[in-house]
Amino acid sequence: MAWLREILNKQPNIEVTEQGIVNRSMYQYNQLIEWQDINAFELRHYGQYMIIVHTKQPEKYLVQLKAMPHFIAYLNKMTCGQTIFLVLAGYDERTATIFMDYLQEQLTQFQAA
Repeated sequence: MAWLREILNKQPNIEVTEQGIVNRSMYQYNQLIEWQDINAFELRHYGQYMIIVHTKQPEKYLVQLKAMPHFIAYLNKMTCGQTIFLVLAGYDERTATIFMDYLQEQLTQFQAA
């Protein structure tokens, strides 16, 4: 049933706002990652492209999650040291790189303000 919810969901999977990034790209996530908590971004490819969001306090975002996404985030932390991934389903390398560069630019602007 979760896949049906994803199909019917009209919201974007990843939304960039003045406050940060709203991540809806993984199962049951609907999470604001605040700019002030983000250190860096890293592009990886595991069958599909994803951006690892390096945060100052990964546990802060881990405790907000329900059981299944919490388990996925825990596995992410064990394998990559971070809990938050932005899944870029359907992106090719060029598009994923452009999007990551955009996020980095937004982070730089926030840090300069």
